[in-house]
Amino acid sequence: AKLGLPSEHTATVECLRREADVITVTDLLFTDKPQKCITLEPRAIQDCASLVEQMCASPIFSALEMIEYPQEKMNQITDCVGLNRLLAGGVHSGQLIEIVGQLATGKTQFCMYLSMLVASSGAHVCYVDVTNSFSPHRVRDMCTARNLPTNDVMNRIQLYRVYDAFVLLNVLEQLKNSMALRDTEFSRGLRLIVIDSVNLLLSPILGGYRHQRQGHNIMVSVGRLLKELTTVYNASVIITNSTVQGDRNMPNSLKPALGSTWVSVPTVRMLFTKDPYTPNCFVATLVNSNEHKVDDSCSLEIWKGGLRDVQDSGVPMS
Repeated sequence: AKLGLPSEHTATVECLRREADVITVTDLLFTDKPQKCITLEPRAIQDCASLVEQMCASPIFSALEMIEYPQEKMNQITDCVGLNRLLAGGVHSGQLIEIVGQLATGKTQFCMYLSMLVASSGAHVCYVDVTNSFSPHRVRDMCTARNLPTNDVMNRIQLYRVYDAFVLLNVLEQLKNSMALRDTEFSRGLRLIVIDSVNLLLSPILGGYRHQRQGHNIMVSVGRLLKELTTVYNASVIITNSTVQGDRNMPNSLKPALGSTWVSVPTVRMLFTKDPYTPNCFVATLVNSNEHKVDDSCSLEIWKGGLRDVQDSGVPMS
């Protein structure tokens, strides 16, 4: 009913809900729940699913509609000269930035640092925490070290604890709908969406022959929603991803997880690696970008106030 389905399909959806516990679009399109409904013919279920899939497809806007839609742009300049260089001046509206790297290479620190900067500018942040590694105490310490109004900054960061790919789809759908309606102060001011870490949700559903197709469809849907949030609603998205072994003939070769289908989703990709010579430091290397030359890199230090260029001497984070 919420999708405005014709009456003949509304009855089908009601039967699926009653007999197979099909509640959401995700249940209908990406799970085997509909197969448990013995009352309906498979053809009726397939026709209903096809119609819902069409109605949930990415919208097409005219140039005039895009101009009339209110699009507040963000250009969040960091206080790291190296990062600003790699990101062509900072984090811009409409960018989908992927941070790839192994464990303990600074990915989560980067996400919290960017969230703090955006929130301190007066904008709102949606932080999807998959690894349970978001630390409000760490964000508070960043604000304290920079003499920022801690309560104001923290109130502008909305945290979601997500441990399931289906829940992630629902969260992204809710964000898209809310930003389209602009019905809350948060949705009107939302400028940054962070997902740390997307591979932990998607990798488990990509393995195995039986569920591989379903997992692939969910991954594509997540990528489509992220693209829509950036291109249509002008949000900036930061996602983190792990690395896997690249070329077998090159022992140190690394590539992003989630396979070749996911490679085209981000507009900017950076690889984070540990700095073997300096404690509390890591190296950020630009791997993919259409705005700056790739393979450029910078060294960053983790300190109480977030991140800074390595050459900025001082007391490191204890």
